[in-house]
Amino acid sequence: MPRTILPHPIALATLLLASVVSAQAHQVWLENTEGQALLFFGEFHDNLRESSPGALDKFLGTPVLAQHTAAGQQEVGGQLTAKGFAYPISHDARTLFVTASYPLIDRSKRNEAALLWVPAARWVATPSQSVSANGQALDLVPTGQNGQFKVVFNGQALPKAKVQMVAPSG
Repeated sequence: MPRTILPHPIALATLLLASVVSAQAHQVWLENTEGQALLFFGEFHDNLRESSPGALDKFLGTPVLAQHTAAGQQEVGGQLTAKGFAYPISHDARTLFVTASYPLIDRSKRNEAALLWVPAARWVATPSQSVSANGQALDLVPTGQNGQFKVVFNGQALPKAKVQMVAPSG
């Protein structure tokens, strides 16, 4: 039976920070098990994972995962499963990053404009490893110093940003 490696706290912080901007309750997150990455959709802190058929089917296609290893970066296609999106990955993956396409969220019943949500998640193998921002509107990346990471908004660092992290137990 494969050993599950829980999402790294930096990955969790990224997904939580991204969820604040989306004004939506659900998030996406990556988990790395031996040889496979899984992208989940739901309420991480409540251990709620959407399934297929169901809310997981709202995504506009299967997101493509960017995998960084010592040999470089490659894109990895995945497939929709009953529990999430599954990707075959290298055993020496250093970082994993995925951006998904989600339909516009209709808020016209509340007399509000439609909301564009771009869910994204990152998994980092080593917290002391420096990671570059991926050009997302909002990103959180380790700086290479233990316990330090940088919040980036529209390409600019936000040095005094407050970040909330949630453990897998909630």
